Amino acid sequence: MVKSAKNDDFCLGCTNYKKDKTGCSRVMARSYFYKYMGIEDDTPAEKVEIKSGLKIPPPNSETNQAQPEDITVAEDEQDQHNIKSADFNPVYYGKSDLNSVIQIILQCLEDISTKYFYGISMLTDVLRGSANKKLISRKLDETSLYGSLSHIRREDITFIIEWLIKNNYILKTKGMYPVLHPTYEGRHYGETITRNKLIKLKSLLEQDDKENEQGD
Repeated sequence: MVKSAKNDDFCLGCTNYKKDKTGCSRVMARSYFYKYMGIEDDTPAEKVEIKSGLKIPPPNSETNQAQPEDITVAEDEQDQHNIKSADFNPVYYGKSDLNSVIQIILQCLEDISTKYFYGISMLTDVLRGSANKKLISRKLDETSLYGSLSHIRREDITFIIEWLIKNNYILKTKGMYPVLHPTYEGRHYGETITRNKLIKLKSLLEQDDKENEQGD
């Protein structure tokens, strides 16, 4: 038996070795011999050394957790729906028809959710046409509805989104970094909304305006 300098493994010499030092000069590695003879090698496995520069995070580490408003959509969830507005007389809040505003919000959420799920802040930024660096880096400024509600105050858009969440048109996940998902009711908004609901929403928006004015 000899010791290999290359891999520090023991090798078995040729079995037909002769006294005059002749023979086939072949050797058999220990691992091959064990496998050939059906013997289990009880030698501990060698430690694997990770080269510098390679970073392999441990399971459940923070590096594996989703970052705020940055959750990738699985390929089997990347379907897109054309959300329609309801067919009834407009309900105006200021100069904006709430029916149209909500349809835009839901369609914008649907569009950006084909790649990533985001929270209220990012959705509002897209609708307002913000130059948010993360928004631009994700190419959300290329969304067809980018900046479509730039004429509406940010707080009003946020208020409407929260109303949509409360009324099950949008799902908001729980946890440290909640994100928004389109719901069945949201994707079928034109079929599930009623004019009375929009009238109530208008009343809530106007009430909120009054409270903010009193607070100022």
